[in-house]
Amino acid sequence: LAPHRVVEIAREVFPRPTVATVDTGAHALAVSAFWESYEPKTYLCSGGLAGTGYAIPAAIAAKLNAPERPVLAFTGESGLLLSLSEVATASGLGLKIVVVVFVDESQSLVRVVQEQKRYAPVGVSLPQLDIPKIVDGLGALGTEVEDEEGLRAALSDALEAPRPAIIAARINPHGYR
Repeated sequence: LAPHRVVEIAREVFPRPTVATVDTGAHALAVSAFWESYEPKTYLCSGGLAGTGYAIPAAIAAKLNAPERPVLAFTGESGLLLSLSEVATASGLGLKIVVVVFVDESQSLVRVVQEQKRYAPVGVSLPQLDIPKIVDGLGALGTEVEDEEGLRAALSDALEAPRPAIIAARINPHGYR
């Protein structure tokens, strides 16, 4: 999947009053460029480059503030790992939030900067995670997708899920360059 297509497809599937949250990382560049908001206070971002792990707690706060609105969080693998306790909290509260995790097994923004400076990519690789299994253990619905059709179906299903839904979207990291 291309990062920008993940965002475009999410915007097609989710209704206009959706509150979207995003934390920092390469995925945030795609979200900020391709997510369209239709009302004030429906796009919440961490601002700057110091907010890994912001998207999921922000989504919880948005859902508690406006329970009638769909809430969609965009994060990377690092953001998810930093927010696993919040996934458990959302499950415990029965909050219907949807989280899209951009999965590329890397801290891609840091990797791109290292490459631009002609540094060897050090400390930016992540292990392959079984995200559906991890979040299922926390009470959330976990799904992994690799193509646009699968993403579209998973997003539609997530909108109807009675609990938090986490979608691990396999990303081609070359789309960040």
